Amino acid sequence: MTFESFWLLIVKILVPLIVAYNTWLHNKLARIEDAAASDRRTFYDFKADVAANYVAKDALREMELRITTQINRIDTKLDRLIEKDMT
Repeated sequence: MTFESFWLLIVKILVPLIVAYNTWLHNKLARIEDAAASDRRTFYDFKADVAANYVAKDALREMELRITTQINRIDTKLDRLIEKDMT
């Protein structure tokens, strides 16, 4: 076997093996990414379901009251700033 035929044999065998392995690896990673995305969607759907169905109504009302109070405080501060700038 000559040097050239040796490298030709390696190129004919090794390159297709590397390409096949690369293709297999790419497909495997794509399946893993799809499974992870599916699991993420399922987890977010579960979190939304818990928030919608299992959070106490009193806790939601308290949160709404706190947010409304803060918005009103910000509104009052902005009104004072606007009035101060106009005078």
